[in-house]
Amino acid sequence: MIDKDFVGIKYANKNAKVNKINNCKIYLSNGFSHVPDIGFDNIVSNVPAKVGKEFYWIMINDAKKYLKKDGKLYFVFISGLKDFFKRNFKEIFGNYTFITSSKIYTVAMALKI
Repeated sequence: MIDKDFVGIKYANKNAKVNKINNCKIYLSNGFSHVPDIGFDNIVSNVPAKVGKEFYWIMINDAKKYLKKDGKLYFVFISGLKDFFKRNFKEIFGNYTFITSSKIYTVAMALKI
């Protein structure tokens, strides 16, 4: 797990311990900047709403670098950005899968082929 907030990291560690989840690593990092060079099967993120499209683009590109082959990237984002994410998932990953949406949020996935 990754979080840029030290309080989030504190509680993620506490929850992992309480729930006896021993195969979990938790990193304090803004995006992937402080994550070791490891591969992920899945990356799931509720992306921040007001960070700017350049940051989203960096997150998508970095996620592709960190995913293993056939790894999946799931993003939850505000629905007003659905065209941006659809276009960039297709550009960077070559695919885009709509999962679900509401008036406020959309969930989408890209597969690293």
